[in-house]
Amino acid sequence: RKRTRATAEQLAVLEDTFAVNISPNAKLRKQLSERLLMSERSIQIWFQNRRAKVKHMQKRAQLQMHQAAIPPVLPVPHSPGYSTMMRAQSADAIHHSDNLFILSATTLVVGTWQRLALNATDLMCTFSQNAFQWHICDGGLQFKIHIPVESLRAIEYSPDRDEVHIDLLEAPLFYMLTDKVWTQCSDFSENRQASTYLRHTIKGAAESL
Repeated sequence: RKRTRATAEQLAVLEDTFAVNISPNAKLRKQLSERLLMSERSIQIWFQNRRAKVKHMQKRAQLQMHQAAIPPVLPVPHSPGYSTMMRAQSADAIHHSDNLFILSATTLVVGTWQRLALNATDLMCTFSQNAFQWHICDGGLQFKIHIPVESLRAIEYSPDRDEVHIDLLEAPLFYMLTDKVWTQCSDFSENRQASTYLRHTIKGAAESL
């Protein structure tokens, strides 16, 4: 039997739903079925395939993240990388007593690079008075993207899509957890997009965002 492809409008709704809930229950699948005029089985299969695609993409990115876990060469004073190193040192000096807020984010998007919280430890987005941080676990390794508040240009909330856009003035800092110590590393995102695209978007529960 010939397969019926979802229309652009149907895909847009499915993608928006996936960004918030990667595994909808029977009730939500029924609501989507009625709204999109698709069978519940078709919707269930779409979500299964979408989760499989994300897992495949994250496995591909894993190698690049491992390659990024190389201690950087320390720059000399007044060199282009010196200010970045100084920002990294100040990032390490953040006090543990700072108020830390955990955002219920299910998706992080930078350019075409995406990280999804397929499991509880896959992605954790936090905010303190000093910085935003995206914590990412991949292949048993822990990474984080650190965005100091002084690097922020603007923050925009889109209530219709349940997402927050964070625009930066400069590239963030990248770390890997080694022997229980955060060590600065190179950009581990796909094709180093987190350094090139200065808009980071997080999606999740509207109440939290």
